[in-house]
Amino acid sequence: MNFLKGPSIVSDASHMVIDHVEFGPDEMPMQMRMSLVREHGNHTLSYSAAAQTGLRHFGNHLGFIAFQSKFGQVFALADPVTDPANVEPLVSSFLRRFPNAAFVQISESMAERLPPGRFWVNEMGVDTRLELEHYDFSGKEKERFRYAANWLIRRGYSITELPFNDEVIVKAKALAERWRQTRSVKVETAFLNRPIEYCDQPDMRRFFLLNPDGEIAAYVFFDPLYKNGQITGYVTSFKRRDIDCPSMAELGICKVAIEQFRTEGKEIVKLGLSPLAQIDDHRFRHNWIMKCSFRYLHGAGWVNRYFYNVKGHAEFKSRFRGETEKTYFASQTYVNDFKLFALMRLSKIL
Repeated sequence: MNFLKGPSIVSDASHMVIDHVEFGPDEMPMQMRMSLVREHGNHTLSYSAAAQTGLRHFGNHLGFIAFQSKFGQVFALADPVTDPANVEPLVSSFLRRFPNAAFVQISESMAERLPPGRFWVNEMGVDTRLELEHYDFSGKEKERFRYAANWLIRRGYSITELPFNDEVIVKAKALAERWRQTRSVKVETAFLNRPIEYCDQPDMRRFFLLNPDGEIAAYVFFDPLYKNGQITGYVTSFKRRDIDCPSMAELGICKVAIEQFRTEGKEIVKLGLSPLAQIDDHRFRHNWIMKCSFRYLHGAGWVNRYFYNVKGHAEFKSRFRGETEKTYFASQTYVNDFKLFALMRLSKIL
């Protein structure tokens, strides 16, 4: 199917955006998406927006919006991947094509650029940012990281990067399948968290915990963050731990990886979304019902036990003592029960 519309030109000074140009899920080449991400991919989900299988992409060679639909509801994922000067015309074109679309996990700056008065903008959680120039693991607040790394080393474990060859892929996949069976959600989540793919994707970093026998016991994968063609940092994308692996494995792996990134001169590490955490809603016109619902769901035992451990995610990331950034959900309707149900089904949480 060809999604190309008759184009018109929107211009401002040195920037031009072709209006009403949409690529279908297989029509915007991966090479073009990755080229745009390498120039403008500084959002936590920029890499996922380009690399996640099954997403659709609206845009052209100057930028794109990743999106998907469920039960007739259209959801744009994260900030557009484009130069900041192109955001408004790209969003306007997208909304003309999908007038009832919602925007999921967008930044504050993106929320400010949405058409005034058209959206209810609610916080949906926080991202955690580590500025590596001044970040280290000293002090009492980060003592458990030092303890975890030392504990693992004393017991014969090692943490290293490995080439993602066929042997490593088979072992990593088997470990992930065992880990998944211990989770409340038995399938790989999607959209907000892209499903793990066992192939050598560009610029990803993979740190493995090896047990005393040299077998893979746990791993943490990192997606790259970019600016102007350079890798500026990384975001945690996948964490997996074998069923008999020590619970401190992730802390030890993250400590080693973050120290390595700092040694390489990288600027930043992002830990990803803590869903529903720290909901205040002071910044934008927001939906009061959704605010109260998100606050309730964050603390609800039945949600954390049977569906998604949102409190556990927030608690783990708080240990890093990083800076938090609000993320937002923007909808044009006040009653969002069906829209949120569709989003959870799209994300395979339900």
